[in-house]
Amino acid sequence: MKPYWIFLLCLLNFACAKPKCTASLATYKIQVDQALGDKTIDQRVYDDQQRRIGEIEKTCAAGDDQAALSSLFDAAIALNLGADDTYARSLNNRSAPNEQRAASQK
Repeated sequence: MKPYWIFLLCLLNFACAKPKCTASLATYKIQVDQALGDKTIDQRVYDDQQRRIGEIEKTCAAGDDQAALSSLFDAAIALNLGADDTYARSLNNRSAPNEQRAASQK
């Protein structure tokens, strides 16, 4: 799977200029589409990413850059793992990630 660490670094440093969430989101959409085209993610992960992008667009449009970038970071971590965001967040917990992944797929 292609790593998307450059994008994550951009988010962490807030180096994506202009309205931060707008520029970051545009870059992220391209990467998600490319990941599906390269078959590094499956359709289920792509659909989950599209759902997350829709939510992030609403947050960004409301003017909350910080919340939008935080959600975008979660989605990018999930994309790196080829998983949905619930599973990705479970990796930060001391709980069993496999149980979280099974629960997130229901």
